[in-house]
Amino acid sequence: VRERKSAKVTRRPWTVQAHPNPFHTVVYFTVFPASFALLSLLIHNIGQLVRQSDEIASGDRISLQSDGRDRNEQVISSSVYLYTIKQGPVHHLGKMPFIK
Repeated sequence: VRERKSAKVTRRPWTVQAHPNPFHTVVYFTVFPASFALLSLLIHNIGQLVRQSDEIASGDRISLQSDGRDRNEQVISSSVYLYTIKQGPVHHLGKMPFIK
């Protein structure tokens, strides 16, 4: 009888949808990280990074937020934005409309 080695299972971050979605002033993200590590929230429009924030994952649940402003603290335009939440090699991508 040959013993088969089982593959190591890694728990991936699970992200609750951005809420509220669409958003008007502030949008919240709830992340359940796989481990203690740096989490990055990146918000883009087509081809351009609009905002980035980083947070150390130090528990079972982390709340991230974005206030509808870009890196220069200017209010962003009404549009559909993409967000990426990264933890190491794991990425979660979603979209969210911003309505002024």
